[in-house]
Amino acid sequence: MFKMTKISANTFYVIGLIALLFGLYRESFDLAWVSLFVHVLAISVFSAVVHRYFCHKAFDANKHLMWVLSIVSTIYNYATPLQWAVMHSAHHAYADTEKDPHFKGWKGIFTASYRDPPLRHLVAAKWFRDAKHDFLFNYSVLLIVVWNLCLLAISVDVMLWVGLIPLFTLSLANGLHRAFSHVDRGATNRWYLEYICPMGGEWIHEEHHDKAGKSVFSNKWYELDTGGLIVRLFGVNK
Repeated sequence: MFKMTKISANTFYVIGLIALLFGLYRESFDLAWVSLFVHVLAISVFSAVVHRYFCHKAFDANKHLMWVLSIVSTIYNYATPLQWAVMHSAHHAYADTEKDPHFKGWKGIFTASYRDPPLRHLVAAKWFRDAKHDFLFNYSVLLIVVWNLCLLAISVDVMLWVGLIPLFTLSLANGLHRAFSHVDRGATNRWYLEYICPMGGEWIHEEHHDKAGKSVFSNKWYELDTGGLIVRLFGVNK
């Protein structure tokens, strides 16, 4: 009942869009900078913890701490580690084919969901799966609702700009990433888009597909990799 499904993911996406329009209508921009901060923080934690650690085991860290940090991406409708490990394993296996679970092109921008990956990719989460991760997977929708109700208890504007609007911008950024990170054939390196549409370093995408076990994506000083900063803060390179 409380698992994230395609319907619930897209419902939250639409709710987040409505929240953004409502926030603009109210002209309540005092917390807009907080919304940007939450977006960058959540996507950076996702990139470092859910993607690089739980999907690729790219660095060593305390698994319990990584689970706690993964709650951030859960409450912002991005993904639980169990969901993402399975889907992302299929993405690497079938990138640039019809079996890729990513919806590419403009279609990917208007959805927060993915194609169902083949069942054999369920083993991708085997190395870390436990009761804590099952809890996040089974109650992710409830966690999103509870988080936003807590923000609402503070004020409507806090719920809008700290909760629902970042939830929308994260899904939108993910859609843009799906649309433009694999153009034609192969992953592309569009590092400059990190400064326009923050993705925690995920725009350095060609580097990641070439070296999936690499914990820090950036190679040049000008390549912004905020997920890599999280790795350096909480992890140890293998």
